[in-house]
Amino acid sequence: TAAERASWQAWNRSGRDYPRDRSVHSLFEAQVRRTPDDIAATDGKRELSYAELDAWANRAAHALREQGVGPDSVVGLHVGRSLEQVVGVLAILKAGGAYLPLEPEHPDARLAYMCSDSGVQSILSVGSLVERCSAWSGQILRLDDEAALASYPSSTPEAADLTPQHLAYVIYTSGSTGQPKGVLVPHGGVVNYLDHAQSYLQPHHRGAVMGTPLSFDATVTALFAPLLAGKRLIVLPSEAGALFAGLSHYLFDDGRDWLFKLTPAHLDGLYANYPAHTGPSERRHCLVIGGEQLTTATVAKWQRDRLPNAEYVNEYGPTETVVGCSIYTVRNENDLKRCGHAVAIGRPIQNTRLQLLREGGLSPLGATGELFIAGAGVARGYLNQPELQQRHFVEHDAGGRATPFYRSGDLARYGDNGQLIFVGRNDEQIKLRGYRIEPAEIEACLCAFAGVAEACVLLSDRLATPALVAYVVAPGAAGREDALAEQLRDWCKAGLAAPQVPAAFKFVAQLPTTANGK
Repeated sequence: TAAERASWQAWNRSGRDYPRDRSVHSLFEAQVRRTPDDIAATDGKRELSYAELDAWANRAAHALREQGVGPDSVVGLHVGRSLEQVVGVLAILKAGGAYLPLEPEHPDARLAYMCSDSGVQSILSVGSLVERCSAWSGQILRLDDEAALASYPSSTPEAADLTPQHLAYVIYTSGSTGQPKGVLVPHGGVVNYLDHAQSYLQPHHRGAVMGTPLSFDATVTALFAPLLAGKRLIVLPSEAGALFAGLSHYLFDDGRDWLFKLTPAHLDGLYANYPAHTGPSERRHCLVIGGEQLTTATVAKWQRDRLPNAEYVNEYGPTETVVGCSIYTVRNENDLKRCGHAVAIGRPIQNTRLQLLREGGLSPLGATGELFIAGAGVARGYLNQPELQQRHFVEHDAGGRATPFYRSGDLARYGDNGQLIFVGRNDEQIKLRGYRIEPAEIEACLCAFAGVAEACVLLSDRLATPALVAYVVAPGAAGREDALAEQLRDWCKAGLAAPQVPAAFKFVAQLPTTANGK
């Protein structure tokens, strides 16, 4: 109806000015000039001032320039979560390139594919990880080789001729074709998102705590938001025990207010294993939560037992639309009561338009439709995937003119208060502990194992926690199921990222089919 259309237009009025002609690193360099002596980043053992962080990144950037890195050059970053990782990201951007996270925890085959597919020009690494990079394409530069970097100037490199459409990073997500797919994210979208983060998420906090992998684009929030505002970045280690101990310390013991970027799995793990020491804390942290559906039960128990005064920001957004494109903030019990089983995903962030389409037209209010996303955050597309790009990056009539949209595959509906509510997927993609997982990629890996005829991977909620279960047709497996399951587990670990490795393997004579054989 006309009234519904007017409501939709009102909910999508998100226009806001931002530094659209700037790059991410130029905004950091401006902050360095304002607060050179303030602490920029620390890992608990070492700390770097803004000037020190800038100088280290500048030297590495000059070295990358010498290797030919420039606009749209893809540079691999094979470094664990550390100060060197922060330096590496800034160095790649300063050289004009785009960073490609190469997580040390991922198998060699996956990382080698990403380097080959993206045409990596150079790779930044450290210590013993350097030897591992030698089999991949690209020149190698050691970030921790002080003697080698000392020969390069600490001054800011001459600015690369960048536009907002040049790449800031490439992140690979799980792919339905059996291989991960690279998402091309430009500076313009990242700058818009970080401008939103500066104004909405972080105005009253000391800085941010970074505890997620760089290959998880949610890390962009905690990594850049403090560094563009003269605040402090806390880098937590990758090892699970140390990570959770660090999160617990800054959440409950530190005595200052911080911005955290977490998944619902983080919250559940912290709640179960790190009880509040003396009852609920008075800290007024900002907890930005994303990666998978956030239930009202999770937030309610944190409000009641852990952090009653914190802000809980439910952030929704695919990698293809730069970290987050909509948010819903829970500041009190009433905000939570407006939601049902799950916390709403809310309204669009600045310069973003969200449309729910159903059978080619706008969805009526309350009806489920597929979520299409337009605005400053839409990525350039997929790397070397023209058919996939054509299917997901589309043009649609928005207010009388053709507008580029990302077709998310997510289903949602509008609640009575105009807040978007996530409903599910229109395909087989799975969200698990913050990771997007395509079962087809795991199934392709399993079917490449000798003796496996067919495989089907599902998300099961029958185990202690939600987990992947692989159903495998392997003729001749009878009597050796346990041994074969271990072999398949090792096979998956060698070819897939850790969250994609099934928790259980079930051997069946055949996969069930419909009456017509599908």
